[in-house]
Amino acid sequence: MARKGVVILIFAGIILSLGFEKGVNNPSGAMRDYFPLHVGNSWTYVGTTRGGNEQWSCSIVASRIIGEREYFIFDKSPLPFYLFPADYEKGTEVITRKTEHGDVVLRFRDEDILYYKFSDTTLDSMRVVHVDSIPGYEAGMDFITCLLSIEDTVVTPAGTFDHCYRFSVGTAQIIGVWIDAWFTPQVGPVRIMVYGEVGNTDMLLKSAAVNGRHYGTTGVNRSSWGEIKAQYKEGGL
Repeated sequence: MARKGVVILIFAGIILSLGFEKGVNNPSGAMRDYFPLHVGNSWTYVGTTRGGNEQWSCSIVASRIIGEREYFIFDKSPLPFYLFPADYEKGTEVITRKTEHGDVVLRFRDEDILYYKFSDTTLDSMRVVHVDSIPGYEAGMDFITCLLSIEDTVVTPAGTFDHCYRFSVGTAQIIGVWIDAWFTPQVGPVRIMVYGEVGNTDMLLKSAAVNGRHYGTTGVNRSSWGEIKAQYKEGGL
């Protein structure tokens, strides 16, 4: 009996170990978190614009309880919210939270706006969010999000990321300007492409610190910037 119990414990330990590794490298189900929100998480991007190279960083610097829910505060606007205006009445801080289904909510003028809905995997499904009275757009603006893919692979200086969700985000009031944003499980946004009338800006993850794990700083699975640019030039997006 004792030997049988030991064998069962060892077998259970192996299964738990395999499950943990699967959650890190190829997460599934409830373990997938496409935009990890935790104080100290940070992302740095590098890319090319019509004016040359550009770098952008953002970090979660604090958390706050609002109405018994925990929100997380960024030091500057994350690139996936590039098109959304800053709430100048409340300052420039960006406040977000995660729903119980893993969707990302942006707080704007004391209201929660469901921005990225990861729990709905219906491709080409469009969601429209209306925001009233934005400076320059007194009638408000309609923000449109569309899920284009849930299995993209993105190559960045920080590594190669699989199982990426790709969203397209635009507004009904600004024609010719929109973004595509790629999110990978357990890391968050790994690529943001900004499309504009005078040119595009392609921002790729250079490094990140997410929930105690670092990406792009150990040399593991990294690709050179030249290799990445060549790949996207040859293979498109």
